Amino acid sequence: MNFYRSIALLFFGTFLVFSGIFAQEVAPETLDIVSLYPNRWYRMERQRQMIGYSYVRLSWVEYEGQKLIRDQTEFVQLSRRKIAHMDDVFSSSTLIDILRTSTGEMIRERTLGQEGSGQDTRYSKSNMEKDSTGYTYKIEILNYQQKPLGEAKVHQHPVQETISLDGESVLIPYIQNKQIQPSSKIEFFLLDGETGTRYKHEATLCEPEKIKVAGIEKECIGVQILNTGTQSKQYYYFQEDGLLTRIYNGDTTLFYCTEEEIKQQVQNFKKGKVSANKLPTLETAVHTSPDLPGAFNLKTLTVEISVKKRPHIDPPDFSTNHWQEVISREDVPDKEMVRYVLKLKDFDKSEATTAYPMESKPEFEEHLKATPLMQIEHPLVKETAMEIVKGETDARKAAQKIADYVYLNLSKGNSGVIGQYSAVEILQNKYGDCSEHCLLFTALCRAAGIPARRMSGLVCLGNLWGPHAWNEIWVGEWIGADPTTGDIGNVARYISAGYQDDPFSTIEAITKGFYGYATIRLLSASFGDGEEVDLTGKETLYGVTETHAFNYLSGISIQKKQADWKLTALPNRLVLRGDHISVDISVSPDQGNRHLDTGSYWMSGKVSYPEIQGVRCKMGEEVYSPKSSRKTIWAPAHRRIMTIRAELKGTPEEQAAIWQEFLSAFNLYSWKKSPESTSNEIQPKTPEEPK
Repeated sequence: MNFYRSIALLFFGTFLVFSGIFAQEVAPETLDIVSLYPNRWYRMERQRQMIGYSYVRLSWVEYEGQKLIRDQTEFVQLSRRKIAHMDDVFSSSTLIDILRTSTGEMIRERTLGQEGSGQDTRYSKSNMEKDSTGYTYKIEILNYQQKPLGEAKVHQHPVQETISLDGESVLIPYIQNKQIQPSSKIEFFLLDGETGTRYKHEATLCEPEKIKVAGIEKECIGVQILNTGTQSKQYYYFQEDGLLTRIYNGDTTLFYCTEEEIKQQVQNFKKGKVSANKLPTLETAVHTSPDLPGAFNLKTLTVEISVKKRPHIDPPDFSTNHWQEVISREDVPDKEMVRYVLKLKDFDKSEATTAYPMESKPEFEEHLKATPLMQIEHPLVKETAMEIVKGETDARKAAQKIADYVYLNLSKGNSGVIGQYSAVEILQNKYGDCSEHCLLFTALCRAAGIPARRMSGLVCLGNLWGPHAWNEIWVGEWIGADPTTGDIGNVARYISAGYQDDPFSTIEAITKGFYGYATIRLLSASFGDGEEVDLTGKETLYGVTETHAFNYLSGISIQKKQADWKLTALPNRLVLRGDHISVDISVSPDQGNRHLDTGSYWMSGKVSYPEIQGVRCKMGEEVYSPKSSRKTIWAPAHRRIMTIRAELKGTPEEQAAIWQEFLSAFNLYSWKKSPESTSNEIQPKTPEEPK
C-alpha cells in the first residue's frame, strides 16, 4: 500500500502499534480512570464528516498476581480515495484486547483485524506478550474462510526498556498529577512488533484548546507527540482528570462523545447503511501543466511544489536522494504556504548487472526476507518466481522478466476493498493498482533471490501527479524499477517520499501535509539526450511558424507543404485542416503499453500495419464513398502513444497522393535541439507480428 493508501485505511498509530515508555516512574494516579470512564466512545472524522468510530471499555482484572487494567477497544472505519478515474472505498474493523498497568506498561495485546467483505474479506491476528527477556510477537494473515495465507510469523524481541501500551496510557498519570509543565519533555519508545524497532517519541505541551465535552465547553490540555524517527506528529487533548477528548492525526480527527451522541451513527455503520458516495473523498491526484506526453523520456525535471499550511499538520519535508535534489525551501507567509523546488533525476545504470543466480550477502538480508504480506516461501509465490526466471543467467534480465510478468498478468485499475493484498492474494486475484504491482514484484524478486525494496511517493502521469508505489532492485547496483509499467530503470518522473519497509521512513510525515493541499508547477525538463528546456512559457513548447507547426513536449511536427493547409498547435496535439485532408494527431505517455494490439481495440474498418517514420503502426481504414475515407492510426513509439485520425477527400488516387504528402510532412522525433529536425535517431524496438 503503497503507504499513500494506508492513510485512507488505518486508524491512529496509538491504537495499532505497540509503544513503550522510557521515563521516570510517577506517583500512582490520584484519580481512577477506570472508575471515571469505564466506557468511552469516539467519533472519527475527515473533512468534518464521520468516517468511523471507536469504543473503549476499561476494567480492573487480576492476572498472574497483578492488578491490571483491561483495555478492550473496537474501531470501525470506512474511507474513500480517488486517483484520477479510480474511486476506491475501503472498510476495516479491529478488535484489540490489552492488559496493562496503571502507569501504562503493556503486559499483553491481542488484535483481530478485518478488511473487506464477503470473499474479499481478510483477517489479521496478532499477539504481543511480555516474557522473561522482552516480548514475543506473533502475526498471522487469514483469508475469508479464516485459513492461513502463509505461515504465522513469530518474533522474539529482547528489550531493556519498560514497554507500555500507547501515548495516552503514558500521559494520563502526568496529566492527573499535573506533572507535565511547559518545560517538560516526556520521552517514550514505540516497539514495532514485526521488526523490533524502537521509536523514540517526545511529548511536549502545546497550545490548549476549548473543546465541548457532553455539551459543556472546557479548556483541554494540549500535548504534541513527535515520532523522532519518522518525524510524524500527533496532537492529544486531555481534561484535567485524564480523559482523552481529541486527537489530531493528519487530516483525520478523533472526538470524544457520549453514547447518545453517536448511537444512531454507530448503528448505521454496523448495518451497512453508510453511503459510500457521502464519504469524504481523499483527493490524491494533483493536476499540473504543461502536459508531458513524453514523461517516459524525462532525463531531468524541475518542479515547484507549493503546500498550504494547516493547523496540527506540518508541511512535508522532502529530502535529497538519488531520485531528487532539493534545490530550495521557502516559507511564503502572506500566502500561508511553503514552497519547494525539486530537481528530479532518472535512476538507471544501463551497465548495472551481475551474474544470476546471485551470491547471498549479509547486506541484502533485509531486502530478501519474507513479511506477513510477502509470503516468499509459499509454494504459489516461490514456484511462480522460479518459473519466470528459469534458465536466466543475467540478474537484470531476470528482474525484467519478473516486471513483465507482473505488468502483463495483473489487470490494471481499482485494488478492491482491502487496503493492501498479500502476494498470495494478488497471484490468485490477478488485479490491482500500483500497490499490488509493487508488492507482488518485490515478493517475486525476493523469492528469486533478487534484493528488492518498495518506494512510495508521487509519479507524473502526463497531465497529473498521483500517489504511487514502485521499487528499487539490486542487480549489480541499486537501480529503479516500476512493475506497474513494466520498467527496469526509471526516468525522472518520480518524487520520492521514502521506503515503505523502512522503520524510520518519513512517508507518513510527508503525505499528511501534502494530499489535497498542494499544487505542482513544472519549471524545466530535459528529454532523452536533449538540453534542458524552460516549461514556463508555451511559446517554446508548441506553436505555428510560417513553415511548420510543432509540439516539442509531444515530439511531433508538421511542415506546411500546401497553401490550403491550416495548422494549429495545442498543448498535446497538432491539427491540420485542408481542402482535401483533415488530420488530428495526439500523443500521450504509453504507461507501459508497448504492443500494437493492446489499447487499440476501438479501431474499426480494414486493419493493416504500415510503417510511419520508422515506427510500425496499426491502422484502421474505413471507406465511406468513392471520394471519402477515414484512417485511424495507433502506435506505441518512443515511450509515447501516438494516435492519428485523418479524413481524406477526392478520388482514390487523389487521396493516396495527399496522404503521402502528409506523411512526408509529418515528423515524429526524439527531442533533438530543433523541432524542425526530420531525423529519427532513436528508434523504438519493432513490435512482434500480431498473432
